[in-house]
Amino acid sequence: QPEKKFFISIAGGPTIPVGDFGSKSFSNDEAGLAKTGFTTNLQFGYQFFKNFGITSTILYSNYELDVSEFEQYGVTADHWQHYGILAGPMYTLPITEKLSTNFKVLGGITNVNSPLVKFANGTNLMNEKWSTSFAMQLGADLRYYFFNGFYVLTNIDYNFMKPTFDGDISVGDGAPNSSFEQKISTIDFSIGIGVKF
Repeated sequence: QPEKKFFISIAGGPTIPVGDFGSKSFSNDEAGLAKTGFTTNLQFGYQFFKNFGITSTILYSNYELDVSEFEQYGVTADHWQHYGILAGPMYTLPITEKLSTNFKVLGGITNVNSPLVKFANGTNLMNEKWSTSFAMQLGADLRYYFFNGFYVLTNIDYNFMKPTFDGDISVGDGAPNSSFEQKISTIDFSIGIGVKF
């Protein structure tokens, strides 16, 4: 039989904000206040050679906000979220006949949603906005093939993006400022199932 070259998988799991994005410090002007969230991804690709292929990932992630330091002011917030598509090379290292690990370096585009933050009286402190951003991902997965090309996988990815939001902060009489940037760094852990065909 011809060797199977194409693959596709779906996975999901927790995503952990790191750096400024995960900071809960009142004194950090770049704090994202993001809590541990959830992520899901659809990965597909083509194995050109035994040790080399290309892969692409469609992903979605969501993070609630920790606004506990601001509760005394009646502040509430919803979430950060983003979705996008990334692609790049993949290096495959077979371990046994049924077990292999893959390393990838991906780049692509994400659409990032800033949270709606408001006071108890309904006044918006931060308006919800969408921004398109370049994103990069470094990742590795472990795959175990169990039947006719089907496999289970565990995955760990580091993601970074830096979207710019225009006019998101309301100040004083509600007039927005010009723009602000948010560094978004996360480490994603996921498990899933896939097939090679």
